[in-house]
Parts: sequence; C-alpha cells; structure tokens
Amino acid sequence: MPVPHRPARDMALMPAPEPSGAVATQGDIQQPRPPTSLQGLLRFCMEATKAEDAPHDSEFQAMDDERRTFLENALKALTVDVVEELQRQINILKNVEQVKADDDPTRYSDAIDKILEFIDDIDTSNDFHKIGGFMILFPCLRSPHPRIRVGGCELLAVLCQNNPYCQQVIIDNGFVSELLRIVEKDEDINVCIKALYALGGITRDNREALEQLLSHNGLEVVVNTLKRNNEKLITKATFMLSAFCRMIPELKVLTNVCSYCTNSHFHGTSKR
Repeated sequence: MPVPHRPARDMALMPAPEPSGAVATQGDIQQPRPPTSLQGLLRFCMEATKAEDAPHDSEFQAMDDERRTFLENALKALTVDVVEELQRQINILKNVEQVKADDDPTRYSDAIDKILEFIDDIDTSNDFHKIGGFMILFPCLRSPHPRIRVGGCELLAVLCQNNPYCQQVIIDNGFVSELLRIVEKDEDINVCIKALYALGGITRDNREALEQLLSHNGLEVVVNTLKRNNEKLITKATFMLSAFCRMIPELKVLTNVCSYCTNSHFHGTSKR
C-alpha cells in the first residue's frame, strides 16, 4: 500500500530563538513583543510614553550661588543638632536654683520638655550625661515649683528606661534616696507619681538599684503609698512591688507584699 506523501519538516528538540526585534502580528497591526527583562521594561515604558514628553529640550543648568545658598539654609533649618540643642536647654536649667516660689517657671519647664523630646533615644541619653546634663537634675527635684519637680522626676524616669549606663550613674549619685524622700514627703501627688515612675525605671531588672532602695527603707515607703487615696499612685506602687517580688522572691515571705497587692488592690479596684 503506497504511503501518502508528506511535506518535509525539520523538528528540533528546542525551537530556534526568534531574531531580535521580531514582532507578533495581529491582522495588519504589529504588536510589540512583551518585555522579558527590567531593561526591556524600561525601554517599553519609554517608548509607550514618548508622546507625553515635553515638546522642547531640557533647560537644565548649573545652580547659581543665590539658589545654592537658599537651598543650603533651608536644609539647615530642617536639621537639628541634638547635642547643641540639649546644651542650650541645660544652660537654661543651670539657673533653676535661683527661681523663687512666686516666679513663673514656664521657661524652665519648657526647657525640660525640649530635653524630653530627645532623650528617649539611649545614645542621646548617654550624651546628655556626658555633656553635663545630670548636674541640673538635683536642682530640679528640689525646686519650690511642682511643675519643675515633676519635670525633674520625668527626666530621671526617661533617662534610665532600659539604659544600664544611665541607671548606674543614677545609682552611684544618690538619686534613689532623693526620689524616696519625694514619694514619702512631697505634698503634690503628681510629683509623687512621677517619682515612683522614676524609681520603677531605675530598679527595673537592676538588682543593685533594688538593693539600694531596700537599704534606704524603700520597701516601706512604697508599701505606704498603697494607703493613699490616689488610683494612679496605688497602681504604680502595686506594679513596682510585684516587680520587686519577682526580682527577690524572699520579699514574698518577709512582707507578704505581693499577695496584698494582688488580692487587696486589684480585687478592690475591680469593685469600684
């Protein structure tokens, strides 16, 4: 039986690559080949948007001196030299001891607020100490103005948050006993709250700081705050005492503080 004639056909295992620049056709309209690389995609986009380009040549030219000066000044205005700014506020607070009870403390409290904007960064906190910033802390804590005392306590609290370097400086320079004095004797409740906040930051995960607090009868001072009629103060004291018991478990046996905190305060406040 005769075999039907078939046209000759060479079939390669791999198809031959199409020549560069080949295009697919659809009817009489040529379609560009889809890009297969980033360079191809860029070329495709440039070709597709060519009609949208400006009809004239670029007028790019070197910047003149006046424009360059304006741009440099604008960039400088947006850039803050943190250490220089801290030093400026420290210089203001160096005179805080001269403030009398009937003076307006706004200038000094504003300086504290500006420092607080920067020292939540650990490196900046360390720089604050290295440029002499800690010298203004005791005068702030002992100011006749509650606003400045509050600010001084908050400075200490922020400086020592998770910062072993500043914690050690604070431990070595008697701030723990000063803060305990404030908690025990200051008549302004907001100052007491901030002082507890600072003590909590100093003693957090720091056995040496906690032992120093205990050596100054700090446990009794903190426990006594639970008897004061202020929810924020009691809450801060409660969490501090619980943290103390976690760090030194023996405190549970010696004082029963933790059970008091858990059962008396938390259950009591939930019923209020």
